[in-house]
Amino acid sequence: MELRLGTRTSGEVGRGTNGRLVTRRGAESGSGDGGTGGSGDFEKNVRVILQSRVGSTRTPGKALADLGGRTLTEQVMFRAEAAFGRPGILAIPDSPENDPLEALARRRKWDVFRGSEEDVLGRFAGAVERFGPKVVVRVTGDNPFLAPEAMRGVAAGVVEGADAAQARGWPYGTGSEAVRAELLIQAAREARDPYEREHVMPFFYRRPDRFRLSYFDCPYPGAGKIRLTVDTPSDLDRARRLFARFGASVSIQILIRELSIL
Repeated sequence: MELRLGTRTSGEVGRGTNGRLVTRRGAESGSGDGGTGGSGDFEKNVRVILQSRVGSTRTPGKALADLGGRTLTEQVMFRAEAAFGRPGILAIPDSPENDPLEALARRRKWDVFRGSEEDVLGRFAGAVERFGPKVVVRVTGDNPFLAPEAMRGVAAGVVEGADAAQARGWPYGTGSEAVRAELLIQAAREARDPYEREHVMPFFYRRPDRFRLSYFDCPYPGAGKIRLTVDTPSDLDRARRLFARFGASVSIQILIRELSIL
């Protein structure tokens, strides 16, 4: 996918062959002079932070469940690595039950940050302070069909000058979000609402007067109606069937096409 990086305009801030980046600018921005560097800096400035945990109310232990020969968490890592060609950062709770996730991440050469189970925003801010990325792409451990093009698209929106970016209209469970890393530290200092601390990005979406927001739109009509996340045991069973049929590297285009006609 071709991405034009390091440029800023009003309105539309970038275009790739697999979607559109549209920025909505507020009256006040949290970003000073904007972008985080040109295209040559893209890979080194961007890190994926994957939030995961072993505890799950609806599907206990799903993070370590087998999915096509890897754990669910490893499949998410695999898709993230496909987007940026490097390991990311795993942000997990500091309770002992999550030790297997840390061991798994170390085997895949991922960095690990451990913090509060409930305060996920604080966990992200701590990971930023420790590892120093400029742009963070946030993904969650229940999405083994992440779209690499969406991850790169939201990252490009922030590299080009937005404060935060969201993939919009993609199948549920394949999108991602990005944010300027320093703003995660700012949000962790300011946020008081438990919802914002648990879900990380609403702090920015609720304040469009403060932050430049960018959207990377899915180019496939109706794709947003397709569900590919793993929340429940039936979701996990379905994901296993899809992996058995299409494999771990299946493109989002193929999944959308096949699931739209089933």
